[in-house]
Amino acid sequence: AAVAICAVVGVVFGVVAIGRPGTTPLISLVATLGLSVLSYAVIIMIWGDGSFSSSGIPGSVRIWGATVQNHYFVVIAVALLTFAALGYFFSRTDLGRAMTACASNSDAARMVGINVRRMGLLAFAIAGALGGLAGVVLTPLREVSYSSDIAFALYGFAAAVFGGLNSPWKTVLGGVVLGVVSLMVAGYIDAAYQMAAALAAMLILMVVRSGAVRTEEAK
Repeated sequence: AAVAICAVVGVVFGVVAIGRPGTTPLISLVATLGLSVLSYAVIIMIWGDGSFSSSGIPGSVRIWGATVQNHYFVVIAVALLTFAALGYFFSRTDLGRAMTACASNSDAARMVGINVRRMGLLAFAIAGALGGLAGVVLTPLREVSYSSDIAFALYGFAAAVFGGLNSPWKTVLGGVVLGVVSLMVAGYIDAAYQMAAALAAMLILMVVRSGAVRTEEAK
């Protein structure tokens, strides 16, 4: 139910952000951010500003001397299945290819008959559903509040940058690397620097990638 509700919320966000023909990506981005801030107020009015949690798979196992909660294996399984489904959707289905074409070149996609607005609304729906799914599987491991999406979005974007923004499986690998780095920072330095470490890693990689692109263009 949570996943379905979040998908509907995603569509509502999409209608507001890209509802009018000719809306530029920048305006859509600003509208989406504005709706996100508005949603904070709505959540606080209905549920308050406290943190919430839920029960997960009980118990734990020891792996190489470390105690791992059983629910982490649920998160891993859901993540792998989700990325496998996304990889199949975008590479093997006409609808997924149409969405990829719109993201690559919306004008060219429109010229060959693809409904760019419809693909955009579908993207918002998928994003909402994935956000709801993430909330469902992660809430038993950490309490969530109205502003928890900021950290999740930051880590998710950093993982996508690690993956080059074009491959689901590279994004998974980037997320694993980022998670290990963040936990090592928390364990050996201070947990307060985890987000700073993620930002620093993301910025360094973006600078390195931009330098490599300029080098290829120069050649």
